[in-house]
Amino acid sequence: MPGKGNTMCSTIRHWTGKARHPRTLFFGVLLFSVSSTTVLYFRTSTEKGTISAPPKPSTARLFQSQGKGNSIPLAADPKNEIQDKYVHSNPDRNHGNVEMMERPKQAVLKEQVLIKSNSNVTKTSVESVGQSHQGDSKEKYALPKDNQANKAVDSSSKTRDRILYWDDDPFDDVTPHWQRLDDNSDAFVYAAHYDDIESVPVIRVVGLARKPLQYREVWCAFHRSNGEVVDSHVLGKLYHFRWRNCSCYVGAFVVCPLTHKILRPYAVSVNKEEHSVNRTYLKVHYSREQDSAALQSKNTSGETSDNLKKRDSYKWNITRCFPAFQNRYNEFQRAAEMVAASRALGVDHFVFYVESIGPGLKKMLQVLSEDNLAEVYPWNLHLSAKEVHYQAQFSAIQDCLYRHLHSSRYLQFGDVDELIVPKSHDQLLPFLDEHFAKNPSCGAFLFRNAFFNMNFPPKFPPTDEISASFLRGHRMPMLLHTTRHKYIHRAGDRSKPIVDPRKVSVGSVHIVEKLRKGFHSCNVDPEKGLLHHYRYAGNIPENNRTEDERLWRHVDVIEKFADLKIAPAGYAARQTSQSTQPDTEKLVNLYAHRLPSYVCINHTCPASFSPKPEVRLRQILATRTGQYHSHSSAVTSFIKNIASYKYIFVSAASTSHYTEMQGLVLNLVRNVFPRVKNYTFILVDLGLGPKQRNLTEKYCRCMVLDFPFHLLPQFFKELKCATWKPFVIRSLIDKAEFVIWMDTSVRWSAVSPLDPVFQRAKERGLQLREVNSGVISVRTTASTFDFYGDMTCQYTRFSEIESGAGIYHNEEFVREVILDPWVSCAFDTRCMCVEKYRKLLGCSASPPRRDNRCHRFDQSSLGIIVSKLFLHQRGKLIFQAGSHKVARGHTFNWFKTGTMPP
Repeated sequence: MPGKGNTMCSTIRHWTGKARHPRTLFFGVLLFSVSSTTVLYFRTSTEKGTISAPPKPSTARLFQSQGKGNSIPLAADPKNEIQDKYVHSNPDRNHGNVEMMERPKQAVLKEQVLIKSNSNVTKTSVESVGQSHQGDSKEKYALPKDNQANKAVDSSSKTRDRILYWDDDPFDDVTPHWQRLDDNSDAFVYAAHYDDIESVPVIRVVGLARKPLQYREVWCAFHRSNGEVVDSHVLGKLYHFRWRNCSCYVGAFVVCPLTHKILRPYAVSVNKEEHSVNRTYLKVHYSREQDSAALQSKNTSGETSDNLKKRDSYKWNITRCFPAFQNRYNEFQRAAEMVAASRALGVDHFVFYVESIGPGLKKMLQVLSEDNLAEVYPWNLHLSAKEVHYQAQFSAIQDCLYRHLHSSRYLQFGDVDELIVPKSHDQLLPFLDEHFAKNPSCGAFLFRNAFFNMNFPPKFPPTDEISASFLRGHRMPMLLHTTRHKYIHRAGDRSKPIVDPRKVSVGSVHIVEKLRKGFHSCNVDPEKGLLHHYRYAGNIPENNRTEDERLWRHVDVIEKFADLKIAPAGYAARQTSQSTQPDTEKLVNLYAHRLPSYVCINHTCPASFSPKPEVRLRQILATRTGQYHSHSSAVTSFIKNIASYKYIFVSAASTSHYTEMQGLVLNLVRNVFPRVKNYTFILVDLGLGPKQRNLTEKYCRCMVLDFPFHLLPQFFKELKCATWKPFVIRSLIDKAEFVIWMDTSVRWSAVSPLDPVFQRAKERGLQLREVNSGVISVRTTASTFDFYGDMTCQYTRFSEIESGAGIYHNEEFVREVILDPWVSCAFDTRCMCVEKYRKLLGCSASPPRRDNRCHRFDQSSLGIIVSKLFLHQRGKLIFQAGSHKVARGHTFNWFKTGTMPP
């Protein structure tokens, strides 16, 4: 009987039922790219007989090592982009189509290869393969003639495929990855580890299972390295290692006892039924290097458990394990500074799990892996938050725990915004050695949590000039934000553990779930060690704040690690396209003379702008992350059908601005277009309804373009963040001499001449609107100022710059100095589309005035760039009065009738 789950669990179970048609396509198509050739592996049932041996491991990886280090066990991405998600079918070891699975004893599997080179398909021994999924597009291959009736893939198969897939290529036999244990997705397995801590060694498989368990007994089959199945009838146990959450799935272990036939298997298959096909295949991981080496010998079944109890020779002292990166996470600066600070405190190894990441973080992880500083593993599990807590974070913790059972002296768990800082010692290793030695019954130490509020202005430590320059250039929040809550959370509430992995049975996030017999958790005195948690946490009363400058003593060491190891990786995204980003010093030499050198000093603010224009220019140029250029496919998709013009007028609309947009069209047709030549009008569709789109194309006298949301990070779909606006303007400026951006509320004057407006834009680079009713410091969140390396109080005297109307001249200064930093902010969730942005939407002009009261997204960023560069001379970039006005709510619906209003 199916277990009683909540609605979401029941829905998943319904989706993932067996296919209705036995002959429905279920070939297990796997794709991977080798240069320009795509190879597709698939399996079909061929004849009766025994199960074939698994193929030899593939060499596919996400990062191919270019240095002396080991390659990261993921699949290659030559374009350095993670945009489209290949939806692979279940990467099962031994299964073919549905019909074969219903006859497990009578199937033998055969691998065949279909090579697709460019658009030509080379046939081998079959006519076709079915279909593969890449992103939102579907590339179809013709089915064999006798299968045409069943060419529609069953929806349950599609849903199963969406749960387990990887961004790039299929997995080999060595790389750990999630595999489905049964047809109903009642349980998944990820990796198998050799656990010899207890008197009887076992193979412990990290997994995930539906709550409540649908079955408890499983069958384990052990393999030798040559593919021989040694023992396929070993009864194993499936059980949850954690219950306390409301998700459909919770972490689980499969324990497979070893038999006299083989004490150290090369791999294990876990099956729901005793005589089922080995649909999973997990290479067993041995955390002792000598145990792994022993598997290469022929005698792999005669060792005794005493021989396995060898003295540990630790490869690493402190290993730090992170939860899975997900949702195209790309805050590589934060990850880079956390790695640098952790290394300065004694961490010498890092473990990352990747569900999906952006190109900047991917580069950073690649360099860390090549330098043998990190292990990176795929986390091809795609379930919602209701289905599993935090992308199965508890399972990632267990995998890291058992993966380093004997290879690391200590393990530390935590997020990228957390740092464990010893107070009584300069380094973590002597701190831990001393505490574990004094407390031999302690298997883990819990460090209590204290929040360091990122809302407060950054503070520069009184260090030497070089270190201060480093801090300003890298803008490391951990060193610049020293104000924290006085309140320190109790142990178990937001605390994070450092454990001796040999004394822990089940790890957890804030505590240790279960320790080995005879051991317990111990709490660390906050005066001796503290968990620093850096986050935006609202305002704190003065009497509840305190300054904690402990990290300042490590600034020199952090600088060393950041510059030598992390900066070339984490900040390399700023030079992603050297051909498209001119050298910073070249730009400084060319354009510093255009900027003022006189600065009005605000004596109430601890920071001030440099009077040297070249310094301010370098600071702005340092924020270019190269993200725009790394998303070249989105740019190409967006502008591919646009010719070159002198003037490109552009606006954007969704359903909510449909009628207001008709007023803009009417205004342009009457007041602007009769007075210009060699122009085009582009309307960007941000979400018009089908009927609205058809009427717009019919009557707007414009080119309607779809915005490439599917090729950009998910937060670009948050229309209120306006991250799409800088992207549109930056993309179009290469196609025109002038790009004229207009919100749908802009209305041009019928009498004010246009030639002087464009001449002014050509002489000065751009023309913008100024908002006298708002101040940048009030209408911009603190994290945006952090992004630009500034303090809020530096902008208390600058009114807002409005981005709703602007003319941008196509020149290097505008592209590289204004637009590239602006669009880089759009790609960074600390700058434009910030966390919990909806709480910052209300920008009322009523008192009291309070800094960081709200956020204006694209407008805030543009205002900072222009104000920092031009200071008191900013007025020369402002439209002269009378050329246009803003008429919000000025709507028409003349597209409905097709008749233009009088």
